[in-house]
Amino acid sequence: MKKFFWILSFLVLPLLAEATHQVAGYIYFKHISGLTYQATFVDFVNGDPYNNPTECGDPQDRDTMRIYYGDGGSDVVIRSNGPIDPNNFPGGDSICPCRKVCLYTSPPHTFPGAGSYHIWVYDVDRMWNITNIPNSANTSFYVFTSINIRNSATEDISSPVITNPLTCQNACMGQCYYYNPGAYSAAGDSMVYSLGNCLYIPNADLPPAPLNYGENIPLYAIPPGTTIDPQTGTLEWCTPTTAGIFNFSIRIISYHKYNLSGVSGDPSVDTMDVEVEVNVSGSCSTHDPTITGQGDTCIVAGTFLNMFDTAKDADKDPLTVTASGDPFTLSPPATFTTTGADPVYSKFNWQTDCSDVRSSPYQVIIKATDNGSPSVSSYKVLNIHVVAPAPTNLKATVSGNSVYLHWNPSICPQTTGYQIYRAKGCIPFTQNNCETGVSPSSGFAYIGSTTGLDDTTYTDNNVIPGISYSYLVIAAYPLPDGSLSYASNYTCVTIKRDLPLITNVSVENTSTAGTIFIRWVKPLTGNGYLDTIVSPGPYKYRLSRATGMNGIVYLPIDSVTIPYFGSLTDTTFKDITGLNTLYNSYRYKLDFYYSGNTYLGSSPPASSIYLTTKPGNHIVNLTWTSNVPWIDSAYLIYRNSGSGFNYLTAVAGNIHSYTDSMLVDRHSYCYYVESKSYYADPTILRPLYDSSEVQCATPIDTVPPCQPMLTVSAECNAMQDSLIWTDPDHSCKNTNDVVLYNIYYSPTLNGDMQIIATINNINDTVFINKNVNSIAGCYSVTAVDSFGNESKLSAVCVDNCPQYTLPNVFTPNGDGFNDLFTPILPFRYIKSIDISIYNRWGQVMFHTINPLINWDGKDQVTRADCPDGVYYYICVVNEIRVDGVQPITLKGFVELIR
Repeated sequence: MKKFFWILSFLVLPLLAEATHQVAGYIYFKHISGLTYQATFVDFVNGDPYNNPTECGDPQDRDTMRIYYGDGGSDVVIRSNGPIDPNNFPGGDSICPCRKVCLYTSPPHTFPGAGSYHIWVYDVDRMWNITNIPNSANTSFYVFTSINIRNSATEDISSPVITNPLTCQNACMGQCYYYNPGAYSAAGDSMVYSLGNCLYIPNADLPPAPLNYGENIPLYAIPPGTTIDPQTGTLEWCTPTTAGIFNFSIRIISYHKYNLSGVSGDPSVDTMDVEVEVNVSGSCSTHDPTITGQGDTCIVAGTFLNMFDTAKDADKDPLTVTASGDPFTLSPPATFTTTGADPVYSKFNWQTDCSDVRSSPYQVIIKATDNGSPSVSSYKVLNIHVVAPAPTNLKATVSGNSVYLHWNPSICPQTTGYQIYRAKGCIPFTQNNCETGVSPSSGFAYIGSTTGLDDTTYTDNNVIPGISYSYLVIAAYPLPDGSLSYASNYTCVTIKRDLPLITNVSVENTSTAGTIFIRWVKPLTGNGYLDTIVSPGPYKYRLSRATGMNGIVYLPIDSVTIPYFGSLTDTTFKDITGLNTLYNSYRYKLDFYYSGNTYLGSSPPASSIYLTTKPGNHIVNLTWTSNVPWIDSAYLIYRNSGSGFNYLTAVAGNIHSYTDSMLVDRHSYCYYVESKSYYADPTILRPLYDSSEVQCATPIDTVPPCQPMLTVSAECNAMQDSLIWTDPDHSCKNTNDVVLYNIYYSPTLNGDMQIIATINNINDTVFINKNVNSIAGCYSVTAVDSFGNESKLSAVCVDNCPQYTLPNVFTPNGDGFNDLFTPILPFRYIKSIDISIYNRWGQVMFHTINPLINWDGKDQVTRADCPDGVYYYICVVNEIRVDGVQPITLKGFVELIR
């Protein structure tokens, strides 16, 4: 029973009186099930009492620690590693002289539901003599990790795994120092690294409220020259200038993929605060080892990866080379072998398979440590992408106006389906190494998908006669990772023409009563084309029009009937009825009939090009759009600046914008765009040309002038502010048309600035603000150009020079001279006062808030004359300042002489 009570006292009452000497640490958690997680505090402390009992100073540390979960709950946790200490607890494991690691693993903790939780640990004492943490032995130690649980009881979220110790790190003055925590995510989470500040809790002798972790505040600024690579996590400190022990904080943010109710995301779920200890020796001759070899790579799942590196040390010290990362935790695991002492040759082997496919890379951290004195380390981080193999043997077959696709199943059984991409024209597809999926910039667009490993066929019914199409297929993998494979081989087919095709929709006249020219070609006959026996004449074209580029409400505008196919010709039409080509685009389609009125089909719709112009400073931005079945290979741009239209330039067919520059402001420019196009069918005339409507624009300056550089002088005696500024036309190359200046003023800092003057003479760059009640205030001078553009506000503030002085003697004897106790005049920039005057016994003789005071030497209550003597005053003077009214207190003595 006594032993049980003794253990219970440890659990309930942490050893607050003993020096824990915390060195470094972090907290990680792992998912158990549902909303239940388990947290572990990895604590690096001073002390190695079992190997060096006299060399490490005070060996006392914590047998228990309390872990707070951020939901109002906490647990006192017993240290779980190392040999048994004198208190009959595991005592931690030694990792280098005078440093050991202690593990405190909580019991499973169930959170109340979805939300963000801040898990933290603190201790009242840090390690002593930390150079960049003043009074560190009496400063609390605080580390945290956060967890973001979404509305899912089955989501598997765990912290990154850290493989390199956070202490036993050595650096030299005058040499760059490097450290990498060797972190990896077994779940394939993306990680981003940044530097933080070590944290503590004020008044840590009393535990804070469990949820009140906001009181932790930074201890120190990050030492100059310290950076961290946000992708690899390698910390670089160039260079330490002071010997001693330093602490750093590395923040690791994990981004976890998820898929809830069909909604995918990739939010941050974990912010781990990792505190690191670095021991900086004095200037030393030790050099960092170097690691050379292969860099980042991509491999197809199923490939055997074999990578070689060489580590060398300029000092010829023996080297220890190790590697860490999640490839070593897989089944079967990757292997890492070394030979030699200096240099050390290392070999990384990994037989990948389909189960290794994921969107984020695998990181392998190679660490080379010399065995000199001091021992220093270098790091190399390898990113290895394991990419899904491409579907193979993609083939396309044309059947009428449909394309039938077929390909081989993926070799990876976890494939969930396939995505199909298409492009107009026969466009060869080249995929860069490590580029999965299909980029929109390739010209291919997603058109559909299939579901399941063996669903390897797809029919594209949305094709246009006379057009060639290219196809690609990629394999998709399960969510939430959602990896995509390399793209398949590309294949190209051309759709045969058995219906008429519109070949031109061109604006001929731009106005509210405009004209559009339309042309089309007749169908082809023969094998695979129009069968005139099955579909005999008479034949009829019916042309219809819809308003808008994507209009769907068509109205017939013309029809042509021809008795025999032999007399059927290509036809043109000019649409001149009710067209407002200035403000609208129009879309046309052609219906085709046989046997008089039997509908056979329609041509693909085609719209006119619609051009939009937007003027700027010496520029006009052109953008245009169209919705057509043919392939635009180029756009020709024409401009009329007053003497007729002339060719300006051309852009590629996949570009739909152009900026015409170096123009004269306030001068009108008119434009139209002409497309140069073609169908894949070689029997159709090429190239085809179509024009947009004409649009005009007048460039206008929209860029404000540069900000004048302002100097403000507060002249106290003259009670005025003098402003002098630079002329932007002379000091800024981008400004040449300033016409006036606006002067803004606010009497207080951060107040609303109002215009107090406008200077129309641009050569006048001086302004005096006279006769002001207060010279305190903020000023800004802006420049306004001829287009009304105004430079930004940039305040320059000056303060008052308040003056309020009290004399030390007055003579209230009725001689008309110095009869009143008043301030020395003039006083200035005083809003109010509050003065009390006391006799030697502390009684108030006089009180007033009148800035002139005017004490006549009488008791304010009895009105009796106060005797000669020295009187004490306390005077609160409220000064008018730029940041508001500020009180000062004057204390002194005044002698009353009658």
